[in-house]
Amino acid sequence: MTRRFVPVLGGVAACAMTLAAALQARQAPPPQIQTQTQSAKQELPAFRSRITLVPLDVRVLDRDGKPVTDLSRDDFTILENNEPQAIAMFSASGLVPEAPPPQSQFRPGLRQAVGAQLAPPRGRTFLLIVGRGRIQEPFDGVGALVTFVRERLLPQDRVAVLAFNRITDFTANHEQIVAVLKRYAERHERIEALLEQFESGPAPQYRKCPKCLPDFILPKIDEVFRFPGAIVSREMPQALGMEEDIYAGRERRYYDALLHGELAVGRESNLSAFVDEVASRRAELSGASSSAEYASQRIVVSQDKDKLLNGITEMRYFEGEKQIVFLAENGIALDEREEDQIIARAASDARIVLNTIVTGGIPATTLKGRLTSATIYSGPVDMSLPLAPPVNLGPGQVMKALAEETGGVSSIARYPREALAAVDEVTRFEYLLGYYPANTTRDGRFRDVRVKVNRPGVTVLVRNGYYDEDVIIPGDRAAFMAHQRISSVGDTRDLVRDLSVSLKVSQAKSANTAVPGDVIVEMKIDPSRIAFAQVDGRRVGSVEFRVYCGDGKEKIVGQTQGVMRLNLTDASYGKYSRDGIPYAARVQVKAKPKTVKVIIYDPAADLAGSMVASVR
Repeated sequence: MTRRFVPVLGGVAACAMTLAAALQARQAPPPQIQTQTQSAKQELPAFRSRITLVPLDVRVLDRDGKPVTDLSRDDFTILENNEPQAIAMFSASGLVPEAPPPQSQFRPGLRQAVGAQLAPPRGRTFLLIVGRGRIQEPFDGVGALVTFVRERLLPQDRVAVLAFNRITDFTANHEQIVAVLKRYAERHERIEALLEQFESGPAPQYRKCPKCLPDFILPKIDEVFRFPGAIVSREMPQALGMEEDIYAGRERRYYDALLHGELAVGRESNLSAFVDEVASRRAELSGASSSAEYASQRIVVSQDKDKLLNGITEMRYFEGEKQIVFLAENGIALDEREEDQIIARAASDARIVLNTIVTGGIPATTLKGRLTSATIYSGPVDMSLPLAPPVNLGPGQVMKALAEETGGVSSIARYPREALAAVDEVTRFEYLLGYYPANTTRDGRFRDVRVKVNRPGVTVLVRNGYYDEDVIIPGDRAAFMAHQRISSVGDTRDLVRDLSVSLKVSQAKSANTAVPGDVIVEMKIDPSRIAFAQVDGRRVGSVEFRVYCGDGKEKIVGQTQGVMRLNLTDASYGKYSRDGIPYAARVQVKAKPKTVKVIIYDPAADLAGSMVASVR
């Protein structure tokens, strides 16, 4: 399989690499900058474990939506692919306030192999995902989040917030998240107005990444997340799977069916007008007032979908059950039924519950009552009917489906404050069940799980299944997180700017015309966001880096990696703050290079950065 380079680097962190570094400190020992060669073979710092005991976090609600807390093991029946399963482990537990964890344990622990027993939870882990749109008005959506974090969370609960393309660290210091949410409430409507103006115009279609946030808006987003005393935040990948966008295939099939129908009735001569009519009708049916607004809505949907996928990826390897609370102004309108299933199954497999809240009120009816958010379109195109859009689930229906399939709470017609109060109440009590699957044949497919309760009139909330695959169990936390961050940055088209690095790239002449000359990469790293420790009056830290050279067809033709260990005096830190920390690498290449991509990562700050430059 051919490895590809810029700007997407699939599976980057698993590449074999060697380092050739040329940098020495100019001051007396100990040296202020050292480089260390890493092993050429970089294995994933984790091991695979076969699925044995399957954990299920079950919540049972009465007709009023209140937790039912008096059930026993005999009241439950577990079905996997419609086959009954023997309950091997059962517990019922409610959360009570406890002392918060020490600061060194604010970040959630990583997944461990499931043993013979499952430990009941003692706290919760929440990721608050704020979708695009005006979330604050008209029903105080962000204010409701502030109240939830400040008054509803237990002292031991961990929480983070993801908005636009940024996510904070997880923390048990809830006031740090409140500070971010308040700045978001003050600034997000202005940011949304600028984005709407940009996305409704022609500019996005001329960008390499039309669904990525424009560069001019990024400093305004930084104002929300970066301020004195702010919790650490980082950029998240954008335009996930853009080349394989599921919308494209569906739209082509839809237009083909319409075109064939039009040709059949002899309208070939006015094809241009027909295409305009299709675009206009689709915009109307989606709730947009024009085709330009429809295109803008599609960008918003793509970005919100990315937030959900990024949130699931971020929390996937955390221990125990995790909770995502996703707020969107009007829900999320996916064009394929498979899309919400993919998201829900990814969450369920990772023991992540999706709680969904619509903050803008019940979606309005469109086209004189013919299409609402609850309308489900699933059949073939019928040319005898007015044009219909390729929509399987409306925005509100998708929100409800995501919650139901993962064991979460969905609120479409409730005030955000009431909806968040329900999330808190429901998640404070659970039944933890475990079973050993009766079917021991491994096929890698998704196994459907249902739980029934022997009590009438109750609602059961539980994840709808898991993938029958080996489970990745992280080993060393620092090494595993470095692998995840660097892979994530390598796999995205967009640059990551949490750590700033500038590049100057050139190619040395080769004495052998049949062998390309080495690529010389000179970089300067901004130290302002590197997490230094004070040791004997010096600033001590480290930065890992990867250098990839790609040819004109985006194939990797040379690569190198290493660690820069920093031991800076105050004077040197001041100089490097002005000029950047210098580093030079010489990379051997096997073909003519065109572009270089550099990724840097600070394990102490858990921040990364990237930059791309052309070979001169």
